[in-house]
Parts: sequence; structure tokens; C-alpha cells
Amino acid sequence: MVEHWLSLGAHERTVKFGMMFDPADMQDTFILDCLQRGECPESELLWVMSRVLQEGDFAIDFGANVGFFTMFMSRRVGETGLVFACEPGSNN
Repeated sequence: MVEHWLSLGAHERTVKFGMMFDPADMQDTFILDCLQRGECPESELLWVMSRVLQEGDFAIDFGANVGFFTMFMSRRVGETGLVFACEPGSNN
């Protein structure tokens, strides 16, 4: 497992979180590779979420995979909000 900490600037505040990536998993490797190059996977989606999600909101992440967007959303909605994540893949 590889640990990676993220700090993403998003609409007047920075979202910080850490994730563990499995180098043997292709999806994990793709996300980690993007982050290590200073890029963000699906940056347009993060741009929308950073402007739409507010403290206290409820968000749903269907097909959450390893939870990259789930973690981002959880930081945006804060402690008074809620994120429901669903991932049918048993490897995640």
C-alpha cells in the first residue's frame, strides 16, 4: 500500500485528505499516477463539486471505487453533512 496526501484548492478553501493506494490495482495505480504528476483525475468533476457542495449537504457517490471523490465530498459537506458511497466491486 502507498499513502498519498492530497491538498486541493477548491472555491475559497483547501480540501485535505490522505488515501492508501494498492500498487497492484490498476484503478489505484491510475489515480496515484495522476496525483504524483500533479494532475487530478476528472478535474472537471471536482470543479463542479467544489462549487455545488456546501457545508451540511447530502451527497451520493455511486460507483465510489477507492473513494477519491467520496473523500473530497466528505470534506466539502463537513461534519454536519453526509456522503453515502456505494461500490459494488469487492476489490474496493
